[in-house]
Amino acid sequence: MPNHFHVLFQPLVPHPMAEILASWKRFTATEIKKWLRARRESGDPGPIWIREYWDRYIRNAKHFDDVVAYIHDNPVKAGLCVDQKSWKWSSARGYAA
Repeated sequence: MPNHFHVLFQPLVPHPMAEILASWKRFTATEIKKWLRARRESGDPGPIWIREYWDRYIRNAKHFDDVVAYIHDNPVKAGLCVDQKSWKWSSARGYAA
């Protein structure tokens, strides 16, 4: 998605979700800003990510399947592709339910 992302993960170490997401956001914001500077884009773009995030703890197998289906269908609903597997960055391309 051009303006947000979805990620479904299970922490492997006991870190709070907020700490994990803050780390991802720091790393990706730094890399995005390096990419922009290398292309001599105008000035500092300012913050890349908003502070907030919307979390959801998976409750059971059906909830997991529903969330995966939502994530895979998101770019289709946004009109960015015609089907789930045609979105370049979608996990639907290699997903076997």
